[in-house]
Amino acid sequence: MNEKFKNFIFDLDGTLLDTVDDLTTAFNYMRRKLDFPEVSRKKMEKMIGNGMRDVIEQSFAEMNVNPSGEDIVSALDTMRNYYLEHTVVLTKPYDGVRDTLIFMREKGCKTAVVTNKYTDAAVEILKKFDLDKYFDVVFGNGEGFPLKPQPDLLWESAKRMNCTINDCVMVGDNYTDLGAARNAGCKSIFCNYGYGVMQDEKADFFIDKFADLKDYIP
Repeated sequence: MNEKFKNFIFDLDGTLLDTVDDLTTAFNYMRRKLDFPEVSRKKMEKMIGNGMRDVIEQSFAEMNVNPSGEDIVSALDTMRNYYLEHTVVLTKPYDGVRDTLIFMREKGCKTAVVTNKYTDAAVEILKKFDLDKYFDVVFGNGEGFPLKPQPDLLWESAKRMNCTINDCVMVGDNYTDLGAARNAGCKSIFCNYGYGVMQDEKADFFIDKFADLKDYIP
């Protein structure tokens, strides 16, 4: 029998939503401005997970360019501004997300989104799909806390949900999510359907589709 939880902390990209196509478009827009070649969705899947700044730093490194701090900020602003205007052109929730979140609400679960994406972008996307109302907390980059796999965002989210972190479970598709759960002191559920990778991290449980989370709700 699966362990049961009442407090769920979710990653966003690759867990709740398939956002890669819109991220790839924004990334390639920035790369064209720098006269860098575009990348494929498949390559983008391997690059994301540690926040937009990390993706941009990877981009410069791949082109053997040593950027200044101003170069990084300029590229970040270019990608971020474009992305904020094109967040849900191709993005879509995974099958079963809405129904499962409704089920969680009916069962009295507390829910949070903790993402390495900027908080304003995460909120905007959730609102456009009318999913924001199913979350007690949406928390990410730009809040003054270290990003996953550091535990701070998870600790603060648990605090904002008025629960203890050891009573939460982190649901995500990437090693950053699993590492954050381990560092924070909570259990983790890995989403096999996402596009992230586990690397050397370990998960406590696994799901093949989002609706499988119903088995972890008392």
